[in-house]
Amino acid sequence: MLRALKQLTSENNSVILIIDNVDRAHEKFQEEMYALSHKISSFTGAKTIITLREFTFFKNKSGGFLDVRSDDKVIHLKAPDFEKLISKRIKYIETQLDDDYRKKEWRRRYGNYDDFLKGMRQHASAIKKSVQISSDGHNILETLSSISWHNIRYFYELLKRVHRQLGSTDIWNSSEVIAALMASTEIGEKPTLPNLFIPYQNVNQAYFLKLRLIAFLSILKAGEVTNGVPVNRIIDFLKLYGYQRGWITASLTECVKQRLIECLEIPSEAESIENFELDYDGTYRLSPLGLLYLNQIIKNRTYQSLISVDLPFHSLLDFDSIKDEFDLVISCMTDQKKSLIFKEGLDIIVNSSLPQKTGEYLSKELIKEQTLTEGFLSHSELQLTERKVQELFMSLSEFDITNSQSTKYSEPTSKSDTEIGGQQCLKFEDDEDENENFELVATRECEIDHRDFVQSLEYEFDDCNYLGTEYIPLIFCALRLRLIEGIEYSSGAELTKLINDYLVSDTNQKFPNNVSRALRSAKLQSQNWLDCRADMHVKNKMFGLTDCWEKHWAEIFL
Repeated sequence: MLRALKQLTSENNSVILIIDNVDRAHEKFQEEMYALSHKISSFTGAKTIITLREFTFFKNKSGGFLDVRSDDKVIHLKAPDFEKLISKRIKYIETQLDDDYRKKEWRRRYGNYDDFLKGMRQHASAIKKSVQISSDGHNILETLSSISWHNIRYFYELLKRVHRQLGSTDIWNSSEVIAALMASTEIGEKPTLPNLFIPYQNVNQAYFLKLRLIAFLSILKAGEVTNGVPVNRIIDFLKLYGYQRGWITASLTECVKQRLIECLEIPSEAESIENFELDYDGTYRLSPLGLLYLNQIIKNRTYQSLISVDLPFHSLLDFDSIKDEFDLVISCMTDQKKSLIFKEGLDIIVNSSLPQKTGEYLSKELIKEQTLTEGFLSHSELQLTERKVQELFMSLSEFDITNSQSTKYSEPTSKSDTEIGGQQCLKFEDDEDENENFELVATRECEIDHRDFVQSLEYEFDDCNYLGTEYIPLIFCALRLRLIEGIEYSSGAELTKLINDYLVSDTNQKFPNNVSRALRSAKLQSQNWLDCRADMHVKNKMFGLTDCWEKHWAEIFL
């Protein structure tokens, strides 16, 4: 091929070699193809054109492999305007469809050609009314374009999916589009909009790692927002919350696959991110979809409703409450002996109490996941990130987590430690230093009166002793009371509240740090009835009862 090109140019022919789709490859491959194209031009005399991604060009022009080629000619193609693309297609269907060159093929393929044309115009009209004319059209277009980025093919695939689910009968709104992108109607079809609050491995009580990750990337300085930040910068920041390194890297990888975060060294094509593995030499920035989540999607009642379907719950009481509401919604949708259309079913879900109940549960979990200490005072990025998270959740659940009736706070030791920028910051008991005063001061109000149950035990808790410690019967009974409330796992502070409220007298009150110290002791850890969850947040140790607790209960209390 090279000899043929050289022969053509030697005969005074103007030769142009175009190497397309280079922009769909990794940055390293783009660099290699750039070097190869220069070798081809040098050897053959032909002009060589290659396609580079926009960010690859600007990044390497200022300090990479492009800074040595000042004589290169650059043609900059802007990202497509999806609104104009839709407008041209609709206009074509309205005015030129009868003259299309595929007319004969359509007549052969479709039995009734007039019905085919009528259907085409009906579908085009539905898109025109929903995306172009509707007041909500801008939000719909922004959602679809944020997911597809600059990929025209993927944009049309998303539009096709939404159109298939919402139909051509009514005008779509933004909430319906979000629901269509979260719900699957075909086997094997994955949700396009992910549930941001699914924790690592779907188990850990760390619902807000991903939210804090994308919030952090949104508050950086302008240069870092555009050019991205390295992995270690992200890890070092999120470790301030106490998140484990493995959780952070796994969540970052998942966010790239879900298009919430962009790795600048790889293209955004689906085939590139589907099998993505974390690149520690890469740089990462917030994607358009991640920004849309912060600005719109998280606040949307449809999104709040539908995330409850696959959200893991750590409170049996809250799970039962949301499940009861979900079952009620489903019964309303099936009582009519026929399937409701998508819009009617969605209205029932959104107008139920599912959004509020989900928001309230996550707001309570946010209180538990607050790990801010005195270091918060001197870390501006931490303050800005947490303020954004707090603002999102005050709008998310219509539920002020700092003044909720379902939480109450002990008197703070000093205002500077607990109030920053108008936000109240809650502290966690420390697991390492026995003299540390950082305690969880937010506790859940008990919804069940346990006095009758405690009296029925006829056990003297003020003067109890088992294996040389009073904390074995106290903690065992407190965990039993929590289980009666429907809560399987509890913190040391929550157990302390039950112990002081129901098991010991006012003159024998226990302190949370003493209870936590006892829970970490070898005596308690060796008890077969005590279950300590190792998959929880490092600052949020949770304790419960094993499956065989009833046998050991009889040994102590009966």
